[in-house]
Amino acid sequence: MYSALDTIKKYGLIHKGDVIGCAVSGGSDSMALLHFLLSLREPMGFEVVCVNVDHGIRGKESEEDSDFVRRFCESEKVEFLFKKADAPVFAKERRIGLEQAAREIRYSFFYELIESGRCAKAFTAHNKMDNVETIMLNILRGSGMGGLKGMDVDNGRGIARPLLFTSKEEITRYVAENGIEYRIDSTNFDEGYSRNFLRNRVFPLLEQRFPGFYDNVERLSKIIRQEKEYLDALSQRHIEREEEGCRITLPCDEVLIRHAAFLCCRLLGEAKDIESANIEDVVELASGGSGSRIDIGSGITVHREYDSLFFERGQGNVESFFIPFKSGIMETPQYIIEAEEQTYEGQDIGGLKARSILVCDAGKVPQGAVIRPRREGDLFKRYKGGTKSLSDYLTDIKVPKRRRDSLPILAAGGRVLAVFPFDISDEIKVDDTTKRIFKIKIRRKTNEPL
Repeated sequence: MYSALDTIKKYGLIHKGDVIGCAVSGGSDSMALLHFLLSLREPMGFEVVCVNVDHGIRGKESEEDSDFVRRFCESEKVEFLFKKADAPVFAKERRIGLEQAAREIRYSFFYELIESGRCAKAFTAHNKMDNVETIMLNILRGSGMGGLKGMDVDNGRGIARPLLFTSKEEITRYVAENGIEYRIDSTNFDEGYSRNFLRNRVFPLLEQRFPGFYDNVERLSKIIRQEKEYLDALSQRHIEREEEGCRITLPCDEVLIRHAAFLCCRLLGEAKDIESANIEDVVELASGGSGSRIDIGSGITVHREYDSLFFERGQGNVESFFIPFKSGIMETPQYIIEAEEQTYEGQDIGGLKARSILVCDAGKVPQGAVIRPRREGDLFKRYKGGTKSLSDYLTDIKVPKRRRDSLPILAAGGRVLAVFPFDISDEIKVDDTTKRIFKIKIRRKTNEPL
């Protein structure tokens, strides 16, 4: 397993004093990894704990696998960290495939251990064949460059794969030489699983027809990884992270848009299930008009907003609100509005708007005025300006369409008196007859700028 040791040293996967969680299913690969780490723990000065998950897929068989791993840990005096789950139920609740459900359960347990400080890293036994399988599956599902690069040795969140450049043959030889016992997962022969179909039916034919198949795909993976890192660095220059999502500034070359779009999806916590076809839709959206939007899957919506593309997680329908206007604090689903009534003695109010404060004549705000969302047909006579539809006004001041339905409007019947946080109507402006004013502060409930 010299290749695994080289990977550990090259990528700095283990430091003295670390507690390494080794994910062990009981199969030959994970048992080989656990055995190998135990041989290194004393000379390298780290601790090993075993992490095992029973996904509840194979009933008694999976229980026996966990018992097998537990007994091995007892004999080697290794701490055994165990989780029992029900992947079939989880898959049904989430409406996802069984393989994905098992993976999410497993990785959630790994991250829980890492984030709690119980482990410095979690090592999985993915090897060269697993990486090639992943790349081929990504090709078949229409992945972009991110899928062609394959798995990462270290994902940056504590999951590491020290066997990623180790062949299956080397692992098999290590198991035989060290007399390592292991369990055989019966589902490995079920070709209903895409990985098993590739591994058992397709890859043997490819290796027979094209000797060096695995090495060649791995070489492609390394080249793609280097090129992707370079293009990602260029794409980052066009990405702005915001409280509600992230934004790609335009103009931007199509190639960089593709990379930036994948990066934005990753920033929103999703990249695995975003396909190239979805990204091509984003590229097309960039050449369209402002106000357009598309859903690209996994709950992510992309909006074309003037000189940018804005990515956000789906927020569902905007909650309605209808709040009587008064002195004091009023809250809508997304804004906090504080109205303070004061005596007006001709003081300068010109600089207040820059601080997200609007000022109006309190005596001109009619009884029964309310704060509500906009409605079809709303008209607005802006301060010292003409009357136009509220929709046209919001377009003029470049308010993104995704925000318009959540904006708080001060209205009396069908008359729009203020559009928070932007402007007041000419009807309620302060003038020489004003005796009392409302000083109105507006802020979003998130930290994103108004």
